Amino acid sequence: MNAEPAALLEKLESLVDTDDLEYEMDDIMARLEALGTGPELTPHLLAIMERHPLSDFGCPGAMVHFMEQAYGQGEEMQEEYDRLVAASVRRRPALHTLWMLNRITNVSEGKKREGSLALFRDIMENPAWEEPVREQARDYLEYQNSK
Repeated sequence: MNAEPAALLEKLESLVDTDDLEYEMDDIMARLEALGTGPELTPHLLAIMERHPLSDFGCPGAMVHFMEQAYGQGEEMQEEYDRLVAASVRRRPALHTLWMLNRITNVSEGKKREGSLALFRDIMENPAWEEPVREQARDYLEYQNSK
């Protein structure tokens, strides 16, 4: 990764849990986009969320909008995005990545949907994760099962 995107990601992470995050995040993501970056930054953005599992990154927030650009770039890019989000949740579930997985689950069918539901169940039942993360997984599982 070039120095400028790396510096912007570092600045973004330094703002997590501050009052300036939402405002600054919009600008940082716009600057990253202007640099021509895109889906290749998804693993780095997910890693920031993993390191801050209880933090609020917006609703959905500029980071999610930036990553979800993969949905406009063909089925292969969309599948890669979905895979990256699920892998992130498996590694280190965070409130925001669970929310992202729920968005994916809303439009998924068959084995992909069942895989997401199993992942929510695994997170919910794992005492290693923070209670708010486990509760969020439980809420999404109940919501998805009620559909």
